[in-house]
Amino acid sequence: MIDPKVACVECKGETHIAGGEPCQACDFTGYKSETHVKFCQDMRGYDIDVRFYRGRNFYAGPAAEADSISDIMSKTTVKCNYDTMGEGYIVYPR
Repeated sequence: MIDPKVACVECKGETHIAGGEPCQACDFTGYKSETHVKFCQDMRGYDIDVRFYRGRNFYAGPAAEADSISDIMSKTTVKCNYDTMGEGYIVYPR
């Protein structure tokens, strides 16, 4: 399930209100995986909120919600997986 707040790994567990700007100091670069950082940067470039997602298959990291999978996948070069969330999708890096 998506955390209701935007995750900021660099701030050591502190979070920012959902829909607000991510921490300017870290800009999500607290993620160690280059794939996670690239996904966050791509989403931010399109003003898409990125949130921390702990999902199936032991995934824990950045993710974005959308009504259509292509709304997210067309905006990044990162290979992604997705889960259905009832009426929408949660898209996250592989």
